[in-house]
Amino acid sequence: MRDERCMTVEEAAECTGAAPGFIRMAIQQGTFPGSYIKNGGKATFHIPRKAVEEYMEHFYRSPEDELISALMLKLSRTKEKAPSANGTKNELNM
Repeated sequence: MRDERCMTVEEAAECTGAAPGFIRMAIQQGTFPGSYIKNGGKATFHIPRKAVEEYMEHFYRSPEDELISALMLKLSRTKEKAPSANGTKNELNM
């Protein structure tokens, strides 16, 4: 019976766009969420779905998200520094 709280290496690879071999190696190196057990020449991987979701939210933001965040930060800094028509400093009302 499959545990819905976990995902397969193939599912993790599909989520990240990485190859399954990369996911296995990253888990073994401790750079991707999950654990593994070696039994002879075969390894069994345990990948918690929630941990992968949190990892993806933190490390895999789309370029569009990064661009929007950078533009919003620049815009807010520009508005904070820009003088108003009467020569006083504008403040953001957020």
